[in-house]
Amino acid sequence: MDEKIVRDSFFKIKEWDPGTTVAIQDGANLKSAKIIRVAGDKVLVLAMGKLKVYPKSACKPVPVVTVVKPGDRVKVPFVGAFKDATVSRVDEKIGRVFVKFDGDPNEKAIAFGDVLKS
Repeated sequence: MDEKIVRDSFFKIKEWDPGTTVAIQDGANLKSAKIIRVAGDKVLVLAMGKLKVYPKSACKPVPVVTVVKPGDRVKVPFVGAFKDATVSRVDEKIGRVFVKFDGDPNEKAIAFGDVLKS
């Protein structure tokens, strides 16, 4: 479907904007969360359906536009945590990275803003 975007009806998001993804180190796990708001050195996130506040220093922003190629190792959100995967292909037109998890022959489509290069 081709649609024209109405001028000034959107804004370009960047790291730390509401709705973008952050990686949060929680012990041995790397959790995935969506930013709701950043205020000073605190970040309010939505993770697994729950609101939580973390220090900004504990959060790593995931690039809004990722630069990966087939064969690259990446981390992508899976059930609230980042999971290792391998890039099988990239479709820049639709903003998706297609990955395969270790041991799974099926491809999964992941949005650009949810891919963390390993």
